[in-house]
Amino acid sequence: MDPDLVSVGELSRRDYLRVSKNDSLEELVRALLKEGSDRALVFNGGRLEGIVTVKDILSRVALARRRRVPLTTLHVSSVMSSPVITLPYTVSVLKAARVMIDKNISSVVVEDKEGNTYLFTKWEIAETLKNEKESIRELIGPLPPILKDTDSLLLARKLILEGDNPTLPVTGSKGNIIGILTPDVLLNSLLDLMDFLVKHGAKKSLNKIFVGEILRPFVPTISFLSSVGEAASLMLEKTVKGLLVFSNKKLVGSITLSDLIKYIVPPK
Repeated sequence: MDPDLVSVGELSRRDYLRVSKNDSLEELVRALLKEGSDRALVFNGGRLEGIVTVKDILSRVALARRRRVPLTTLHVSSVMSSPVITLPYTVSVLKAARVMIDKNISSVVVEDKEGNTYLFTKWEIAETLKNEKESIRELIGPLPPILKDTDSLLLARKLILEGDNPTLPVTGSKGNIIGILTPDVLLNSLLDLMDFLVKHGAKKSLNKIFVGEILRPFVPTISFLSSVGEAASLMLEKTVKGLLVFSNKKLVGSITLSDLIKYIVPPK
């Protein structure tokens, strides 16, 4: 596929999650988990007003300074980002990818001439790369921070929110990688933490919960000899935004969904 010849409208999602700015944050979390989505578009009276992602929720809710505030009292409007970056239906995939990289975002809203809205994400770009034969070698990035299963959830949240890699490996008592921690895994744990957060405050609660209790027991690995298409296919199949890259059984780096997007964007 030539990303300069295909429009974002042809690939955009029509079935994205829509929420109201006045919905409770708890309702939003439950909706994201039910839909298996990492973002939702926020509307008010049929008008698009913002977008909210899993990282937006994590950065807002699990703050150390917040205490005794139930999610049911917070609304979607308190975590959404606005205004939303919107592109015309006919804009090329290449231009959309450039916008994502330049703005450090993972999606854009697409509008057609009738005013209908669609969602275009990095996952749609990954779908177009599944047959690419080029090597991932030039795309491999540095190792992400490595967590221990005994590290606190507070530390894990800090590393995920401050870093660029969405997939953090977790090691066990013997130093071997036993799983991963991602924003989605943290969100899954958020519902279970709600009552505890209200009673004891975020800082105390998150310091008493350990990474080993919530990690995803799966290690997404790929060989440094693999192709871009193989990396894209594995991310899509396993729904992970980052892979750990090995060479001769040695961990040498990582490759993320964002790295794959850079593959189609020529350097300036």
